[in-house]
Amino acid sequence: MTQAIPHPPPLASAPPHTAGVVVQVDEQYAAFALQSDRRLAEQVSRLVPAKLTRQAFWLNYFSHLHALKLRV
Repeated sequence: MTQAIPHPPPLASAPPHTAGVVVQVDEQYAAFALQSDRRLAEQVSRLVPAKLTRQAFWLNYFSHLHALKLRV
């Protein structure tokens, strides 16, 4: 049995970018993620824009997804 990985708290806003670095959300990936998991849509509704910008939410989501893929 594998142990659940603790979930870090969401960022209050997107971290500052290094000069010359532009981060953009690929709306096609975001739309696919939303269609794939209804719980994700609930999280977006709960957090955006009350606690996070849309860009900050997706930056946080995809960075966590990437980190999980690296562990597998």
